[in-house]
Amino acid sequence: MSELTDGQRELAALIDRIFEDGVVDAAERQQLARFWANKGLTVRQVREVVDAFVERVWADVIEDGVVTDGERERLQAVVSGLSLPESILPEKMREAL
Repeated sequence: MSELTDGQRELAALIDRIFEDGVVDAAERQQLARFWANKGLTVRQVREVVDAFVERVWADVIEDGVVTDGERERLQAVVSGLSLPESILPEKMREAL
């Protein structure tokens, strides 16, 4: 990933904070929506941040080589919370879901 802009760093921090508890509530969804609308990031910039986050979560999940039901729920929360199409996920992550 290229050098992050201030907006990308803000987005990364927001995503980390939102997913800290593994649940995305309505207020957090609104925060994300406001961020997308107001920060002026390009699709590529957002995608870089989201891809890096997904990679970190996936690496954490597969660290021990076993995907538990709880970890599967965590992955699903990321996919649904960020409204990600499964096609952009790593193949092994798609299989785990």
